[in-house]
Amino acid sequence: MIDRHRRRHRLRAVQGRRIVDTLAEHFPDLRDALSAEVAAARIATHLADPAAGEILILDSPCVANWRLKSDDRGRLRVACTRLPSASPDPFQEQEDLQREGDLTALIQNLADDAAKLSWIALVRHLRRRPKPERSPRTARDV
Repeated sequence: MIDRHRRRHRLRAVQGRRIVDTLAEHFPDLRDALSAEVAAARIATHLADPAAGEILILDSPCVANWRLKSDDRGRLRVACTRLPSASPDPFQEQEDLQREGDLTALIQNLADDAAKLSWIALVRHLRRRPKPERSPRTARDV
């Protein structure tokens, strides 16, 4: 039981690092080793106990336009929380929505891949377990 708990913890940690590595291509602040470590830990914590709400600021904390959030089903998503300007730019708004959708799809594909891998690992583990030996049947058992 403890081994299974540790394995799940390691899987969540690996998944958190994979998500951070993927997002670091789009958000330079996540390229810093300490920021990446903290972000991966926050994501792993969320994966262990998904709850609605904000998980992580992806861009500079001074700007905080891009955030990693949880949707109502507990799945991760990227959200743009840019405050509307006095003169809204429809091109910028459309670009933000497109980027938001692309990054969310990327993260959710990673999560789906990790779920498949953990399921495959579980099946392999169950196949490797030795089957209990049965005692030979005797005439009295029949």
